[in-house]
Amino acid sequence: MRLPDHIAAKSLAVLAAVCFVIAFALANLLPTVTQLGRLVTMASPTMLPAVHDFLHAYRCEWMWDWLLVPLLLRPCWLVPLALGLILAGAAVTAASHRRVPGSPRWRN
Repeated sequence: MRLPDHIAAKSLAVLAAVCFVIAFALANLLPTVTQLGRLVTMASPTMLPAVHDFLHAYRCEWMWDWLLVPLLLRPCWLVPLALGLILAGAAVTAASHRRVPGSPRWRN
């Protein structure tokens, strides 16, 4: 069953707003340049070594080196902000998805 476009657009807009609020709260409540890796370590000290071991076991070291380490070095508010921008773009796209009427000359 497919959701109507306006429900999907509103849901995506709400999720985008939640991500923006989280990003704003992280930027204002934590010290100026708190890296995402430090925040994850404060939340769960064993999470990053477990992810590294998991990627090493499945021969995905490139993912750790090229994807996760640069992401973990960024400010912690950047990830929810980027996710909010993606969700906001999806909400605008879902809201503007209307059927374009066909040209009257092609109707028989």
